Amino acid sequence: MARASSGRTSEGDERSDLKRAAPRGDRSVPERMLALQRTAGNRAVGSLERARSPLRALQRDPLIQNWDSADTREEYVQRDTGEWFKQRVPWFPRTIDAANLNFFQLEEWLERAQSHTVDKALIKEVSDLRDAKAPAHDPRIAIKAFEDSNDQLAFDVDRRDVARHLRTVLTHPERISQGQYGICGPDAFLRAIVIRHPEAYANYVIDLVRTGDGQIGNMNVHASKDVRRKHIQSGGKRHGIEAADWAAIASLRVAKNKNYKAIGNMKRSMPFGVFSWIHHGIASGTDPDELAAWAAQVGLPPGKIEMRLKKGALVTNVFAERAGNFGNNWNRIQTLRSQGWDVMLAIHQKVIGNTGELPRVVVGGHFVLLCSDIAAETKHGHGGSGFDAMTWGGIKHGWFRDTDAGIALIGYVALDLTGPLGPAVATGPKQDIELSSAEIKATLRQSSGSHQDEKGKGPIELIERDGFEREETRGEGRTSLIVSDDSEGSGSN
Repeated sequence: MARASSGRTSEGDERSDLKRAAPRGDRSVPERMLALQRTAGNRAVGSLERARSPLRALQRDPLIQNWDSADTREEYVQRDTGEWFKQRVPWFPRTIDAANLNFFQLEEWLERAQSHTVDKALIKEVSDLRDAKAPAHDPRIAIKAFEDSNDQLAFDVDRRDVARHLRTVLTHPERISQGQYGICGPDAFLRAIVIRHPEAYANYVIDLVRTGDGQIGNMNVHASKDVRRKHIQSGGKRHGIEAADWAAIASLRVAKNKNYKAIGNMKRSMPFGVFSWIHHGIASGTDPDELAAWAAQVGLPPGKIEMRLKKGALVTNVFAERAGNFGNNWNRIQTLRSQGWDVMLAIHQKVIGNTGELPRVVVGGHFVLLCSDIAAETKHGHGGSGFDAMTWGGIKHGWFRDTDAGIALIGYVALDLTGPLGPAVATGPKQDIELSSAEIKATLRQSSGSHQDEKGKGPIELIERDGFEREETRGEGRTSLIVSDDSEGSGSN
């Protein structure tokens, strides 16, 4: 039998078929998504100068089917007798930019592709891309060795449970979760690491659980006593966090700011436990400049780190313009993503799952890892922008009205993680390349001062967090009161 049309036979056919429009208010509309996807060809992976990638497989970024977006549609199918009839066939309306997947994600995609009809040329292209991203040492071997060993652990966890979750996040980095703890900053940072450098991430977690010390690039992390001794139940049953995630995220958060060391003592027992939970949840918050400092400690040079943030305080956007100048950074974020950078967004905590106008008064913000383009999207008759992001153990959708662009964004940290994680130098335990916050800000200000905003109004100033001070930006005074991370009350879905 022959089909009159098929969205599964080749990438080119899929692109053509998917252009059949659905209502524009639907964020899954293929026509709109494909129009906003980055074009294939000479796009640079992780280069502001858009230089051609040294890997031929990375010179073109194929759009591949998202197997999790399975749907059906009617097509005319021709029988051997020549008769045509209608038949419902599976199709995949959403696509993925293959360049944003790591070796293990591409390997899983190829395995699932065997159950579908996919053009051989696309299979070959994805296979080449997978091979180009193969780690020097398969982290699954280290995970298996850790699982089978019987040495004493520094953490109060089950080693088999840690190994299980590590295998999961190699292929599904969205499964990393902060649970009910206010540690979304290191959560977003480590997601980017596991996507770009899965081997480094697996070794970091294994070493932490075994010895209490782990390393990512040139950054060493020592897990505090409170973090190590906290018992985490298997399967993430206690406060929604997996043992492997607790070791990785909480250790990083505490190691880089000693004021947060009591996070391991957070309890919700009444009556005083709730106050402790709230207090330590707020204390464990993260600022964008801290993520930039971690990136520098890992070994990224200033040219591979870009940061923007508003002034910080405890309440966001009380006096800020809803569609103010800071909202222009959304265009810059999309540009960085199109050039292969990983972008961690510090956003108004109500953006995820939002369907209406954002409230002005809200305590705290939330870090997420952007995993899609920022696309025009209409909800309930209001124009706006939508995007997908990794957070809270999955991929969530965020949306804000165009009129809320200025308050939806608190800041961002963009990293070019496509290269090695630092110079190949020997660093012993606890020999971090320690850089002060002032040094990070000064360096980033120099490296990012030449970037112009999308409306040509001059460079966007790097504004330091300094209490409830007035923000003067491009000659237009306005006050923005924000905090750069979430506390315990920021939500869990």
